[in-house]
Parts: sequence; structure tokens; C-alpha cells
Amino acid sequence: MFKSFSIPFIALCLFNTAALAQSTYGSRVKFQSGTYALPEVTEDTYQQRTPGERGATNVLRVLGVEQIWTEAQRNILEQAGLEILGYLPHKSYLAYLNLSDAHLQGLLDASGLAYISPLLPDMKLTSQLHTGNVPDYVWVGSQWEVYVEYYPASSKGAVEAHLLAQGQILEDLGSGFRAVVSPDDLRALASHPYITLVQQKEAPAEPENMIGTKNHRSNAIRVPYAGGRAYDGTGVVVGHGDDGDIQPHIDFKGRVLANKSSPSYGAHGDHVAGTIFGAGNLDPDGEGQAPGAMLVYYDYPDNLNDVDADYGTYDVRITASSYSNGCNAGYTAFTRQMDEDAIQNYSLVHVFSAGNNGTANCNYGAGSGWGNITGGHKQGKNVIATANVTGADLIAGSSSRGPAHDGRIKPDIAALGTNVYSCLSPNDYRSITGTSMACPGIAGVLAQLYDAYKQNNAGNEPAGGLMKAILMNNADDLGNPGPDFKYGYGRANALRSAKAIENNWIVADNVSQNQTDTISIVVPAGLGELRVMVSWTDPQALVNAGTALVNDLNATLVLDAQSWNPWVLNPTATATALNANAQRAVDSLNNSEQFTLANPSGGTYKVIVNGATVPAGPQAYWVTWSFVEQDVELTYPVGGEILPAGTTIPVRWDAPDGTGTFTLEYSNNGGAWTSFATAAANARQATFSVPAGASDSLMLRISRGTQTDSVDFRLGYVGVPTNLNMDWACPDSFRVSWNMVPGASGYVVYLLGAEYMDPIDTVTTPWYVYQNINPFLTQWWTVPAITSGQRAGKRAYAEEKTPGLAGCPMNYDAVLAAVLSPAGQIPNCQNTSALPVNVTLTNGGSDTLFSVPLAYQLGSGPVQRDTLIATIPATQSMPFSFSATLSISGLGSYGVKVWTELSGDQNPYNDTLFSAFQIVQSDSTYLLPYVQNFDSFSNCGTVNNCGSTVCILGGDMHNAPTGVEDDHDWRTNATSTPSAGTGPTGGHTSGGGSGDKYLYLEASGCTDLLAMVTTPCIDLTNASLPELKFWAHMFGSNMGEMHVDVLSQGQWFLDVIQPIVGNQGNAWFEKTASLTPYVGQVIVVRFRGITGSGIASDMAIDDLSIVEVNSAPVAAAGVSNAAPCLNQVVQFFDQSASSPN
Repeated sequence: MFKSFSIPFIALCLFNTAALAQSTYGSRVKFQSGTYALPEVTEDTYQQRTPGERGATNVLRVLGVEQIWTEAQRNILEQAGLEILGYLPHKSYLAYLNLSDAHLQGLLDASGLAYISPLLPDMKLTSQLHTGNVPDYVWVGSQWEVYVEYYPASSKGAVEAHLLAQGQILEDLGSGFRAVVSPDDLRALASHPYITLVQQKEAPAEPENMIGTKNHRSNAIRVPYAGGRAYDGTGVVVGHGDDGDIQPHIDFKGRVLANKSSPSYGAHGDHVAGTIFGAGNLDPDGEGQAPGAMLVYYDYPDNLNDVDADYGTYDVRITASSYSNGCNAGYTAFTRQMDEDAIQNYSLVHVFSAGNNGTANCNYGAGSGWGNITGGHKQGKNVIATANVTGADLIAGSSSRGPAHDGRIKPDIAALGTNVYSCLSPNDYRSITGTSMACPGIAGVLAQLYDAYKQNNAGNEPAGGLMKAILMNNADDLGNPGPDFKYGYGRANALRSAKAIENNWIVADNVSQNQTDTISIVVPAGLGELRVMVSWTDPQALVNAGTALVNDLNATLVLDAQSWNPWVLNPTATATALNANAQRAVDSLNNSEQFTLANPSGGTYKVIVNGATVPAGPQAYWVTWSFVEQDVELTYPVGGEILPAGTTIPVRWDAPDGTGTFTLEYSNNGGAWTSFATAAANARQATFSVPAGASDSLMLRISRGTQTDSVDFRLGYVGVPTNLNMDWACPDSFRVSWNMVPGASGYVVYLLGAEYMDPIDTVTTPWYVYQNINPFLTQWWTVPAITSGQRAGKRAYAEEKTPGLAGCPMNYDAVLAAVLSPAGQIPNCQNTSALPVNVTLTNGGSDTLFSVPLAYQLGSGPVQRDTLIATIPATQSMPFSFSATLSISGLGSYGVKVWTELSGDQNPYNDTLFSAFQIVQSDSTYLLPYVQNFDSFSNCGTVNNCGSTVCILGGDMHNAPTGVEDDHDWRTNATSTPSAGTGPTGGHTSGGGSGDKYLYLEASGCTDLLAMVTTPCIDLTNASLPELKFWAHMFGSNMGEMHVDVLSQGQWFLDVIQPIVGNQGNAWFEKTASLTPYVGQVIVVRFRGITGSGIASDMAIDDLSIVEVNSAPVAAAGVSNAAPCLNQVVQFFDQSASSPN
């Protein structure tokens, strides 16, 4: 939603207008805020200074010229001290110069300087700020949040002081400031002579395959038969930014190079990632576009902000971002960054969703349904914005429409975004709709095309701008003829794009101002269509420029005496104009220009490229073309596929426009053909009912008149195995089975490997025994049936073999269940010269155990052996302490290995455990009474960034290291927690008064995660009846659980009070625990909080104390389950108060 604020137009009020009253105005310069007439240059106008510039020699100026400077002229002027900050349409530059430099003035005069003006306050404003029509997210109370840039860097201090005088600085961003300012003070803020830009706050981010791979012809460039195209994205890295961590999914296994995200707060990122590069390990139908690609995963927009570094560190070449950045937000500082990324990183291309605002009115001027691309960044010239089409190639109603804010073509391309079937974690799938789902389709197809380029160019990488051009030029035209503001250049066609790469239908060159190049293309006769595109990666524009194009190249296609202009759309802000067909005309808005000719004559065509306006040259460009044959071509199936018997599949094809219908036929022997469909002239898909049973000799063909095509290699069909089961699992093997498939000659058994489902064996029986498999690791397995030609069909949906044994009784199995100590961080207030080694042993066999030998080893030191002598019935557990303790002499990290040595043990996989621990320097050791109310602690942030907030506590208390021992920190706070319906309104000590602090867990964006905080060392050597007391607050419908543990003699004793689980009401309550079992020792108390399943899970503690008690003892006990079932273990908790225990 937008709010309007009326601001008077005072563009010239801060300039000495009297001095300019006699000036003559000429050159008109387009800024976002409007078009301005610049005064002619005279000695007076050249030397004139604004009030803020008095005494300054170096100033910012808008310079209008008679002709765009050549590269040689720019070099001379820059060597003389002129700093050109950017180009402004038309024939103008923003520059920083010394007005007192007579030599530079003379050079400017000789170079055709005709007009000059200061950079006026309104020139610095974006269109939204200029009109006062800003989105809700810009308002901060009665003020606006803005982004302010300045030049030169040396003016930072003066600009900072000016901002503080006009408003409030929120953040120093290095090259600019985030600030808040009253709308009434906006132009006063912009009046500072060294401020170059004032922009509204960037919009907050909002999230926006089986069918897709065939719709985009992705399947046709990674075919299932030997010798065919094999472009699956291998070696290509995609930088994907989304909604927090992608959760474990076997389709991603081994191919996430780096995960730089915070904890997950949704499934959006999992689904998008699966569309890009999912392997289809779990379900072959869930395979993504580029199953050979690799991924670096980020929180959005870190994939964009980190790309300059990660382009080298991880070889990121494509980014994917299915997030909005404002609606019709224009060319912002973030947009400029995206365009600059493409200049600085040769092979990079940013891919975005176009947005899901297809019916919105975002103030382009044509009403609802136009100009509603959700950016911002996706309106960049060198990026790709993706529209959402259905499986029938129809635009989705929600898909955002163009044009860009300045009339450029957006979206650029279309892809399937409706009912896209892709990954959902953990290990599931779902069909979701939106341009969020179309964007990854394009990112995945691009990964395939990068792979194709490298395979056909000796491993060399392509330019990102070239790949964008090839993709757009070879798209299947949808909607209006030629490009339009709904589909862009059409729906991606990976096959046609790959052919352009394979045939090297590419020429690269460059032009300077007023230079003309000629590129020749020999076109054979008999084509259905000729497609030519001229495209260039345009330099980033000044944010406040009226139009974004900097270097304008004009192209013409010529054959003998005939010539054609490129297709151009009408950007006039009316629905009729925006919905009109493209016309052939000169294009001065876009950095891609396309020519198409139906049924072209054969001959040598010339592409004439003229550097019409090249203020930042020379400008490199590409000419890429395609020859669309006058023929039909099957794109699915292509050949070699083994189809699932008894199902219906889509059949897709490419063909030039025509009037004849299509006939589709199949044969089971290559001789007799049977028609199964007739399709209309404009159709490009049909359906085929695969027969039941099994065959290895199926053929399909399509024809239209004399045009015909059949699959490149014989097809087949066979059923998919069903009813997959694990029959039993033993320590050395597990057996699986499935239903027999009619007509199958056998089966291939698969097991999930490092990245993909790997074939293990071929069998004729409907069962298999996997050998030498660790039973305590998760395994995934599946099976397809094979035809008589020994070709495998579609794999069944994979099954998980969970850790553990099943249906495999054993007599002897001593299970080392846990190492109780040493473990974790142990402060050296403990007696580290005699740390106990304590374990838990479980009898996993059917026979009673009476004697179990055990051993441990610290690092590479000597092995210490001992024997547990006790009666341990089947399934029962027994604690054990080695008689030999550990002696640790210094701080540092250590590891102890513990194992059993039971003779005849039938399961070697559960005999050994390794415990890593650290001896750390303790702070002061406290005597009783120990009291801590947290009021002296410094407050920590309450923002919902989970593990990103590191909270340093006082009083020698410590949070466990995040990411090592737990997931996030306990935070100090003094007021209400941010979320409604959970958390206290203040501390307990003084009833929530000022400065009454407490520790709490922020659950927003941090659900179901562990946080641990420890007290300092407490000396109970001389204690008699020590007791722990604390107050807790656990209010919220999603409340998790709180545990209290004690470290004593190097071992953590868990749950010294009954765990507190669930909503306890909106009030502080007290808990106590007797510490008499630890008298004579030095202890540490630990609070373990686990947040619940939602944001209403902010738990807190306050007023912690350990004191001697003198009141009469009160006996009490609690149980873990008050209504247990037969044979269920029940845990008892001592809840006695004032007790010597």
C-alpha cells in the first residue's frame, strides 16, 4: 500500500536563482523526478556556486554536451582531473570537478560543453520521494526512512553532520547512510552540495518439475541414451538465496558446496532449490532442471550481496532469488548493484522471479494489471526477471506484468511456475504455484546451458550477458507476436538454445560513439524462421537518472535493399498501448534488440550495429542468431526413455507456425503405426496412454504434411515396482522386497551414494539382501524393473532404512549406550587431575550378561581396561565408572574413546563411542550464598535472528558456544519480549520495574532449538544444606521445555528437577532443587531451554540463588509419567525442599 504526502516543488529555491535569471536554457536532462532544462554555459554559470558551495573549489555538476564524448575525449578530461560519476539522458554527465582549474575549463569548452547546472535537490530524489507517494514500509511514524549517497568520500563527515541536523542516522553503510527524515525536511536534507542521491528505503524481502523439465525442453538436452546431449549442469554453481536453511533432503545430498544460511523458517527455499538442482533420488518425478549442478545456499539477499566474493571463492555463476523488492520500485541503489555485478563478474547472471502482483496497481500509470514487477533489483538491465506460465503455456493470472519503471521490457522470459512439483523437507515433495517457482526453472536451465557452452568451447566459460541473450532469442514466442509485457520474449526453450551454442551462432564485438559495425550471417534457404538478437551488458546507471539505459546501440538487419528494425513495444502508460503488438522501430530503451523473419529468403544478411549514444564506451556486444527449421521436432520423448506402463504421459514438440494439424502415432515394432492423437496447428503438446505390460521396442512419431519426426532411439515401457518393504535388518545386512512387475525380466537394486542413487546389483527375484551395510546409519534404497533389453524403467519412490536392527534376534550384544563423562566444556574449577570416566551399558541381546570387559583411551595414550561385573537382563541398562580416572594437566580440547570387549558380541557397530571434551579456564569460584538477579547485565538485542545474536553475559555466566554445543543464546532483557502472547512484560526482582532484567529465549524464527547457559563455579565444600532457587516464566501456546543440570566431578547430572514442559501461564513461578548430593564439591548449574514449535515460546529465568536452608525439610517427589503403560520406564525426581537428601 502507498501513502501520499504533498511536498511543494522547490527545486531551484536553494540555488541563486537571481544569477540564473538572465541565463538561456537548452539541454533537457531526464531524472527520476522529472525533466530539467540546463542553463547554457557562460563564465557566470560555470563559476556560479550554491550557498552550500561557497568557498569550495571542487563541486558536483550536471554537464550537458553538444555530442557524446568519445573515449579519447573522456580520457583527456579524466587525466585533467574531471571525475565522471555517470551518464544522464540525454547527452549529459554527472561530474565532480575543480571550478578554479582554468586548464580543465578550457578542455571542457573544447570538448563541446554547452550546458551546466548544480545537482539540484529535486534532481537527487527518486520519483517516489519527489511525488511523496511512498509505500507503507518507508514510513517510520511520521517520518520516512531513506538511503543517502554522497561524493566524494572525503565529504563524509560534513554529510553526516548535515544528516544529524535534518534527521536521524540509522546506519553507516560505507558508501552512504540509512537515515530517517521528516517529509517536510526532505529537500533541505537533499540540499547538501555533496549528496548525490536520496532514495526511499529498499523494500523488505517477501518470498514470492517433472512438467517443467519437459516444458522448458530441459529433458531434451540431457537425454537417456548414449551419445546424445548430456547437459545436466555439471560443474556449474548456483547461488540460491531464500528463507533460511534448506533442511535435509536426499535430492540435495553431496551437492551443497556451502550453506551460509540461518535456521529455516519455511519450506520456500527447499522447494526452489529442488527445482534448480534436485537429483530426483527420492522420486524421479521430482528431478530438477540441472541435477548435475552444485549449490551455495544463503539467506536472501546474501546471495546477491556476497556474489563478488563468492564468484571466486565458490565459482558462483548464476544466482536465484524468488523474493520481491518493492512493487514497481524503479531503478534503486540495489538495482544498480545488480547491474554492476554483471559488469564486474564476466560470467555472472542474476535470475529473479517477476513477482506475483499481476492484478496490482503499482503506480506505473496504466491502472491495475500493468507495471507491477516486484522490484527494484529485478528491473535491472543485466538481470533476468521470470514470468509464470502454466503447463499449457498460458500466463498465470498472478504473474507480474511489465514494463519496468522507464518502459523497458520486463519480464524477460517465462517458465513454468504453476503447480511445480519439487522438494519439501524433510524428504518430501509438494506442488506449489508462483513466479517463485518459475525463477528456479530458469536458473536450472541456465546451468544446463553453461554446461553446454563449456562442453562445446574447450571448458571456457560464457559471458553472463551472452547466455541471457541466447535464452531470450530462442524462447518459444507466447502471447502477442514478438516480445510483450506479459511473457517477455516467451517461454524458455533449452533445446533451441543449446543448438545455438553447439553451432556457434554467436559473434562478439564492440563499438564506440558513432562507430558502425557490420556482422554477416549466411542464411540457408527454406527456413521456417530467422531469429537474430543484438545484446550488451550495459553499465550501471545513476539511480536518479530518468531512464536506465546508458549506452544505446541501434541495430538494423539488412538483406540487399531490404532492411528491418528490431521489435519495439509501446511503453505509454495506457492499457491499450501496453497490450499492443510489438512494432518494428528504433529502440532507445533496451539493451537487447530482436529481429525475427518468418520464412526468410536465403542469402547473406548483415546486422548493422551503430554506437548511437555510447558515453561509457567502448561497449562490448553480442550478435546471436538461430535458424528455425521448417520442420517438426519431438522434444519429449526424445528417445531412449523407458516409460512407466499403464500411465499417461505428455508428448511435446517444436515446430514453426503453420496451418496444418499434427498427427501423432506409435508403433510397438517399427512397422505398423497406430494414430493416438491429432493436434491443432497451434498446439505443441498432446497426451499418450502408455500400454500395460512391458516392451523394449516402442516408437513414437509426429507429422504435419510432409514434415515428420520420430524419436531418436527406440523407447520402451515397463511397470514401476510397488509395495517396497524392509523385511529384516541385522548387523551385517538387511533384506528388502517388492511386488513383481508384469513382463519385467529383472530388477536393478539401488542404494543412495555420495550424491545420487547408485545401482548396486541386478536380480531376477523380487527381493534382495544388501551386504556389509552399517545398520546404525540411515540408508535409502529403491528399485526399477528392467525390460527384455536389460534397460531400467522408472525407479520406485525410494524407501528409508532407519538406523537400528529389526527382525534380527541376537544372543550377545553389549551396547555402549552413552559416555556420561567426560563430555562438553569442563571448567578447570573441577578436579581435572581425577576426572571420572562414566558410561552407560545396555544389554541388546536376549541372554543375560554377567560380566562385560570395557576399555578406554585418551587420545593416543595407553589403553585403560576394566570389567563391569553385574547381572544385566535383556534390554536393561547399567551405569559404570572405570576405576582408573583421567588426569588432565592443561586447558584445551581432548577426546576419549570407550569400547566394550565382550567375547562373542554379535553386533560390532554399537560397541564404541567417542567423547570430545574441552578443559576451559573457569572464572571466579563463588561461595555461598550465591545470588544473581541479572540487573547488572547489559541488554542484548531482541531481533528475531536466532543464532546470529551473540549475547555476552555478566557475573561470570556464559552462554554455550552457538553452533558447537547449542543453537542460540539466552538474552538479557528488561522489558516485554517482542512477540505478543508470550514472554514476561518485565523481570521478577522488582515486579517489572525499570532496570529489572532477566534472561530469556527469543523463539521467533528459532523454533525447536536448544540454548544452554551456565553459572560460574559454586563451591559447596563447606556447605550443609545447599538449595538452588530460581524464578521462571513460561507463557505461550507453543511453549517448549526447560531443564536444569548440575556439573560435578566432571560429569553432567541431567534434570536435577523435573523438566518444566509446556505453557505454565502468564506469571513468574519459583522452582527449587536440593544440592545436598553435591556437598563437598565444586559445581556448575546449567539451564537448558528448548523452544517450542512456534513463536509463542519465549521462556525466561530470573532471581537465581544457591543458599543454605534452615527451614524444616519437606519431602516431595515427581514422576515423568503419572499414568504409565506396562513395561514403560518412569523417571522419579526429588522435589524435596530443605532436605539433607
